[in-house]
Amino acid sequence: PGYMAEMLNFFGINFTWTGVKFNNDISDNVKVYPNPFKNYVHIEFRGKLRDNAFFTIYDISGREVEKVKINSRNVVWNNIPDNMTEGVYFYKLINGDSVINGKLIYTK
Repeated sequence: PGYMAEMLNFFGINFTWTGVKFNNDISDNVKVYPNPFKNYVHIEFRGKLRDNAFFTIYDISGREVEKVKINSRNVVWNNIPDNMTEGVYFYKLINGDSVINGKLIYTK
């Protein structure tokens, strides 16, 4: 195991590698804007788009608000739920084996 695995083990933290790649360079190939957002969120991919690409929004407690299948390099999510309240939301972009997480602020 690597250094990080040894440190986590030292502190009694057990973990399992999932095989999902967390690659910071991939975030340069994706733009999510505007932030803060009001009526829509634009998702723009510059890299290769995989068949299993999804954009998921979570509220501050981790509950899934919306999951959108990404079918093109430019997507606008404008199906904002009526009961969505102002505040901080988190998103997860999954494109093949790449995952990008981020934060969005919703204002009415």
